[in-house]
Amino acid sequence: MKNILIVFILALIFLGCDEDPYYYHTVSNDSTKNVTVNFHGVDGTVSLAPGVSKEIAFKKKANEYGIINYSPDKRVSASYNKQAGKCVFKDRKAYEIRILNLSGVTGTLSAEGWMEEINFTNINTEQQNSSWVLYNDKPNFTALSDNGYSLLVLFLKEIDIIKVTIMN
Repeated sequence: MKNILIVFILALIFLGCDEDPYYYHTVSNDSTKNVTVNFHGVDGTVSLAPGVSKEIAFKKKANEYGIINYSPDKRVSASYNKQAGKCVFKDRKAYEIRILNLSGVTGTLSAEGWMEEINFTNINTEQQNSSWVLYNDKPNFTALSDNGYSLLVLFLKEIDIIKVTIMN
């Protein structure tokens, strides 16, 4: 009788314990930008200011875990380790842009969102501006004249600088 009572008490203890329905991961924003991210298994969007870390609850019954999308994806990169329960956002490497315009016309230079669009002039000397920054080491540049025709773009990547030459 005593054994039955012990088994009954243990059964009540185990049946009364409800398993936590979530996994908990730490998400850190080590970048200098505000980051928003959507994860599989998490309702809603997670927003992180620079330097902020949050513990996020992932539903255990979700079929997938991981990042669905994040922004600004062309300015920061994500490193997500599911086993360690950590996700870290960091600034992408930034390259200073220097432009040598040999085309003789004014226009704009872009790189598929990897930098802000740059207006260049018809000066035949190298132009630089501290706000001209590219976040990709293999850019696909497009240069258009103010008249709407395409210009040839050549570039040379150095350690922290990308030198762009624009020609007809």
